[in-house]
Amino acid sequence: MDIVSWNVNGFMALKKLFPKESNKDLLDKLVPSKTSIANTVYCLQEFKCTKDRIIREGFAAIDGFHSFHAYSKHKTGYSGVSTITPKTLLATPFSSQQGFLGGCTVSPLNGTLSGFSCPELKIAVNSILSASKGDTFTIKELKDMDEEGRLVISDHGLFILVNGYFPRACPDEEARFHFKTRFQRAISLLIKSLTQTSKRNVILLGDLNVCHKPIDHCDPGNNVRENKLDEFGDTAGRKWMDELMEPTTQGREESSESMLVDLFRWFQPDRKGAFTCWNTLIDARRANFGTRLDYILVSPKLLPWFEGCDIRPDVMGSDHCPVVARLAAKNPETHQLLSDVMGHSVSNLSAPTPAPPGCAELWDEVSGKGRQTSLKGWFGYTTTAVYNSHTGSHGVQSSGLKRKAEDESIIQGQIASDFTAPATIASKPTTNPTKKPATAVKQPSISAFFKKGPSTCKEPPPIQPAKSASLPDNEFEEYSSHQFTSAATLPSSSSSSATTKLESVNAWKSLLKKPENPKCYHGEETKEFRQFLRLKVNKSGPNQGRMFYLCARAVGPSDAKPLSFPENTVAGVSGEEQRLMRDSKWSKTVTEFRCNYFQWKKTAGGSGSKA
Repeated sequence: MDIVSWNVNGFMALKKLFPKESNKDLLDKLVPSKTSIANTVYCLQEFKCTKDRIIREGFAAIDGFHSFHAYSKHKTGYSGVSTITPKTLLATPFSSQQGFLGGCTVSPLNGTLSGFSCPELKIAVNSILSASKGDTFTIKELKDMDEEGRLVISDHGLFILVNGYFPRACPDEEARFHFKTRFQRAISLLIKSLTQTSKRNVILLGDLNVCHKPIDHCDPGNNVRENKLDEFGDTAGRKWMDELMEPTTQGREESSESMLVDLFRWFQPDRKGAFTCWNTLIDARRANFGTRLDYILVSPKLLPWFEGCDIRPDVMGSDHCPVVARLAAKNPETHQLLSDVMGHSVSNLSAPTPAPPGCAELWDEVSGKGRQTSLKGWFGYTTTAVYNSHTGSHGVQSSGLKRKAEDESIIQGQIASDFTAPATIASKPTTNPTKKPATAVKQPSISAFFKKGPSTCKEPPPIQPAKSASLPDNEFEEYSSHQFTSAATLPSSSSSSATTKLESVNAWKSLLKKPENPKCYHGEETKEFRQFLRLKVNKSGPNQGRMFYLCARAVGPSDAKPLSFPENTVAGVSGEEQRLMRDSKWSKTVTEFRCNYFQWKKTAGGSGSKA
């Protein structure tokens, strides 16, 4: 069984890549794999769909899948986490909940929580609320975290799967940075309770928004300098991940096992350039200039069950790439079957399963419990027991169109009984069978008003030029032919030839031709950064709103090896520009990646300057 974790950066954007595919086929094409989708659990982050959108697009009830969604309650196109599992006994969880609190209720008498489908999660949440003074959490604080739609927790028997999209904030953003650190601390307390108190295995995966080690960063030295750090690990997020992965202490006994293990680094500890996120604004993915922010962290006791873990940078569609882990069907150490330890003893593991607690199929809007009655429902044929006051007896009465017809007949009968005349209802006269029914006149469509009908006006005779008495017949024919030909071509005053006109058009095109972009220090044409690339100068000052040119190559690390530029080897570059390229000032900074060429774009009232 495969577990896929991927920050999709908006699932609707991915769906536009395959507009004709169903949601089931779309899941199959998202991450191509040898494993069937019937044995793949999809954990998606930044789903960016509200509850209404999830229902409307059919994500709540995907054919052959159970889906579990956490969505933002107050913002559209923001956050969102989804766990999608096949409807098989092996992959379907026993229960699931959205966020820390899920669908639990708070007692108004003593404030206790109830309604958890997983008892271990109830213990874990209570441990968060009863933490020490420095880590005191309130129900309101956990509720505020849940309203951003960042967490889906599901119980799979062998492990509890925590699918999360962690907040991103800089220390300068005090409010959001505080929210981020509190969210991380709540996750730590949750995992600590599940692993140490309840003795459950945990898989924490998703976009953690933390670049843990220098090997996970494309330019760790520059990151240390820009953030004014003493060491690479001197950030709150990296220290938080260190706490998750360092040996734990239980009472007075120190354990050699950590709470969680980075599964990718367990299988590939020295692999460099293994990044999962790239800045699309600077085209960083082309040069693999990125960071590793997406992880699959597992309990140490789960390690024998995994055959491998890898990243998939070949899968496009987002600024992140998927991380895939594969569970073995049999434990190589204990020889236990995965189906047995997952809590299933049924031989037919591919049999369809009902929707577990927390599944989107059980939402009132999907299951029909809270669905608004449609107008069509009023015209159905249902029967209800009624009491007839006119006869004093009970009976059965139908609703809808049939009920309306019966009500009219009852009313007519009551009116007729109030008169002495016999209560007869005149029937509708029948039509003569011999008479041919009249054909209904079809209403014309609106396009009929724009069709050109047959014209009733006669075309005027062609105008013939007056025949001059002073010209012979043959000279008149030559004169009239030349006259009409000249009127059709309308030559210019300088020349009547088509060549002159074509030259004039080409001259205007060359005059109005867009000037070529300047060359960078690689001798290549630069790229003009426009407003839609979000690199327009927006800082207040004299340069606000101006456009500029940069090297078109992808951004690379700052410590890349410089290139050497021999004389007269760069084609298409003037001698002055080649001299600058050979200058020691530039030869130390020009690498195979984007050089530091910069030039303002010339405007109508000013000039550009080169740096």
